Amino acid sequence: MVLAPVLTVLLLGASPSLSDAELLERAESAFAEGVRLRDIPARAKQHFLDAATSYAQLRARGCRNADLCRNEGNAWLLAHDVPRAIFAYRRGLRLSPTDRSLRESLDFAREQVHYAGAGRFSRPPSDDRPPWLPRVGLSGWSFALLLAGYAVSCVLLTRWLMLRRSQLLTLALAAFGLTAVVAVLLAAATWSEERLHRYPLVVISREVPLRKGNGLSYPSREGSAALRPGVEASLLFRRGDWLQIELSGGEVGWVPADAALVDEPEEPTPQASP
Repeated sequence: MVLAPVLTVLLLGASPSLSDAELLERAESAFAEGVRLRDIPARAKQHFLDAATSYAQLRARGCRNADLCRNEGNAWLLAHDVPRAIFAYRRGLRLSPTDRSLRESLDFAREQVHYAGAGRFSRPPSDDRPPWLPRVGLSGWSFALLLAGYAVSCVLLTRWLMLRRSQLLTLALAAFGLTAVVAVLLAAATWSEERLHRYPLVVISREVPLRKGNGLSYPSREGSAALRPGVEASLLFRRGDWLQIELSGGEVGWVPADAALVDEPEEPTPQASP
């Protein structure tokens, strides 16, 4: 993508003298100015680009929250950089899986991607989560909820042992059962989220073929069309300037590192064996 080198310079060269509050104000002012100039697309795009780079620098400084990711994604989307918009929305959903606004924004951004090939090839992962399964897993508040349910169950059971009233036993068993069901659902939600984020996120930023190996001499995978900007994948391995990725349909191949955005993990990504 042509904008990539420019954006890198902007992000690294932004004035470090600005405080977080000043940088946020600059981002919001640029975004508002872009909205005001929507009838002049070229000028509006530059303001949205300025807003997006300011939001991105805030995130690079450690200001990570769902609202910031949503604002950054909106700015990239209005600057016509769909891959970075998808990247920002996905990061936001990792922080706040239940944010409906982020999920709707991601769905809209995905609609702007011109996927190539037939069937499910390179399409985004489908949300096959059962509708009754919560999007939040085990956390501080959910653990406190389970602890409260268990405590109420124990109190009811103790009262039944003291008074031998059948209603108290029924309530105690119901409370134990409800607490157990909630615990299973929260554990299943936690497992589902961990499976979704098991590997670092990759978003293709320019059109590239999915190759069989880590080099231009390797052919493209048989029957696979080119990966278009905005295609999402998971990072399996990194070897030099090449990334081995897996698409949502299970297809595995290699793409150049400079053709993708990667949400780097906290720990180093395993290197592929020679």
